[in-house]
Amino acid sequence: NFKTTATTTTDAASDDEPYQENSFTVIYEMFSNYNTMLATNMLAIKKMKEKNAKDTALLNGKLGDILRRVRSLDRRLGDLEVETKANTENNVKSSRAVGALFH
Repeated sequence: NFKTTATTTTDAASDDEPYQENSFTVIYEMFSNYNTMLATNMLAIKKMKEKNAKDTALLNGKLGDILRRVRSLDRRLGDLEVETKANTENNVKSSRAVGALFH
């Protein structure tokens, strides 16, 4: 006593077809938009990495120049300290010699 209705697969599909087609179009457009956004972001990231690499190389070069100058100044300062000490010792010896002449 059960009444059954037979609905074929093609009948069911044809009822939902405009909705399904629209849904697939929307989904396709969303994926297309996401793909475009990803590609744009990947390109932007690549450009940022390239710029960062160039900036890093430039900064490393500048830092190298600064370190060489600091080392040079440090050597020159050391040389001046040695020279000053020698001059001071010579001045003390000269003063003693002059002092010895007058005593």
